[in-house]
Amino acid sequence: MPNNLSTMKSIAQARAKFAWECASKYNSLETDSEEDKKRKKKAKDEYSAIVDKVPTYIKTNGLLNTLAFLYSKKGSGKNGEVLKNIREWLTHS
Repeated sequence: MPNNLSTMKSIAQARAKFAWECASKYNSLETDSEEDKKRKKKAKDEYSAIVDKVPTYIKTNGLLNTLAFLYSKKGSGKNGEVLKNIREWLTHS
């Protein structure tokens, strides 16, 4: 069982690292103009709001229904970007 537990920890660590990398692209605000900072902050807030809700959506509706919902909303806001990140994790892991 220790091997299984260490494997689960490794997967969780890799998933956390990937999520951090996806979200960190919004953190480079120091060299931007004020307008770019506002735009990036708004995008970061929108992305964060969606990402915060995804685990609840998955638990309530299931993974496929959550992915279908994000796909249906991909043209509005950051839903498409969240969907892209989830698909990238699932296909490259």
